[in-house]
Amino acid sequence: MTTKYRAFLVAIVLLFVCAIVAQPQQTQTTESAQNNAQRNSADNQVATGKTAGDSKSKNGSTPQKDSQQGDVEQAGANDLAFAKPTSTAKGSTTQKQGQTQSNSSNVSSEKTTAGTTQTATAAKQTTAASSPFASGTSTSDTPGSLSSSETSSPAQPTQTSNPQTNTNGSSPSNQGSPSSTVATTTPATTSPPQSPSCGAYWGAYVNSPQRTGGYNATDKLQAISYVESQMGRTFDIDHQFYRWDDFVTTYNINNYIKPSIAQGRKPFLSWKPVFKNNTNIAWASIAGGDHDVLIREKAQQVKSIGSPVILVFGHEADSRIGPFQPGQTESGHVKTDAGSAADFVAAYRHVHTVFAQEGVTNVDWAWIMTRAPFEPNAGARAANLLYPGDSYVDIVGLDPYNFFHGGNWREMQTLMSGFTSWATANNINKPWMLAEWGSVEDPNQAGRKAQWLRNAADYFESEPRIKYLIHFDSFPEYNWRFDSSPSSAAAWADISNRSYFTCP
Repeated sequence: MTTKYRAFLVAIVLLFVCAIVAQPQQTQTTESAQNNAQRNSADNQVATGKTAGDSKSKNGSTPQKDSQQGDVEQAGANDLAFAKPTSTAKGSTTQKQGQTQSNSSNVSSEKTTAGTTQTATAAKQTTAASSPFASGTSTSDTPGSLSSSETSSPAQPTQTSNPQTNTNGSSPSNQGSPSSTVATTTPATTSPPQSPSCGAYWGAYVNSPQRTGGYNATDKLQAISYVESQMGRTFDIDHQFYRWDDFVTTYNINNYIKPSIAQGRKPFLSWKPVFKNNTNIAWASIAGGDHDVLIREKAQQVKSIGSPVILVFGHEADSRIGPFQPGQTESGHVKTDAGSAADFVAAYRHVHTVFAQEGVTNVDWAWIMTRAPFEPNAGARAANLLYPGDSYVDIVGLDPYNFFHGGNWREMQTLMSGFTSWATANNINKPWMLAEWGSVEDPNQAGRKAQWLRNAADYFESEPRIKYLIHFDSFPEYNWRFDSSPSSAAAWADISNRSYFTCP
């Protein structure tokens, strides 16, 4: 065999051997590529919250990763990706969580379900033994009904871990701009404010400009501390008023609300549907969802307080039902008819529902009117027409004042008679609040206000349904301040320290 022919055979053999060796390597490369593709798909599912078994959104579709929708926010590599709770009815809310687990040899991913389901009503019932705030049994939510059904309202989910929020303290709303920064805030507490073990809470609204000359956070803290120093005690409740667009801002929370809590007071937040520029807001526009972006933002802000608060929407709503005289004013702005009693009920329920959808669990909802709705001639402002229903209200109350109009001096028991009859006749099983109260002086009889205060305190001690007493320390048109006279100041110091108002 020639040398040329032997070389040809060797070349053929080598080619054959190389082909045999290369085949398993190609197979291995193909399998590796398939594994990587599966791993990437699994990782993407965990990050976006789209794995088998996820809960469906209200329209039946799987929630997508969309910060504008607010359904899912990605926390970062190997962090939890929290899916926003999806509510189908009040009593059916489940929160999902996803977590990525990996190591150098293999990667596995799974969607972990936090299977805790809890409704707003059930959450309140868990504290029924020690608190009167459990929602009442309900049958109807028709405006004017004294009990209400929550079968169509979203549940308040239990806060099981720190929620994803935007840097301004609010979670992405379904109508806002997408957020590119994720931060965590203090989770909302799940227990509402509780009534004292005995007696009643003692609180106040203090008009800081009249006490300290200013209205910033420092002025307000100094003002309420001054009044407390004159009474010789700390208030249990701190009442603050906010207009629609300046309600619980980050500044207010960090510089006033939380410092006041740290000093021993519980926040009582009054949210009035009037813009800072004095433009009134129609209740129907609130009920119709026109303000949902702002309401959701404020809900997240309230949640971020991280402590129990009392919230009243539309404080003294009866005073905003017309007709009004041309040019009639209140608090510096012309009064405008906000709508009917039914419009108010719809707006109140809508705000309550949006807060529930946002997972706010640290709020007790107060319903506060003037004395007028409880009078026999209330007409379109009658309490039964304005009451949202037991399932939406935790505390009921009014603002009784002794104006001394026309020489008619009224004691507290007389001022409370209409409300007492209404609550008793309709079996309103809620704690009572006097959200504002006070008396003027009698210019012709020194010491009459001081005696009125002592008589009022005696009455409070005789009525165990009263659990919250919030004095209005201000001098807008009438001098309600505790120190309107030396005798009044002495009476305030006396009754403020009665054991009935200082027990735990």
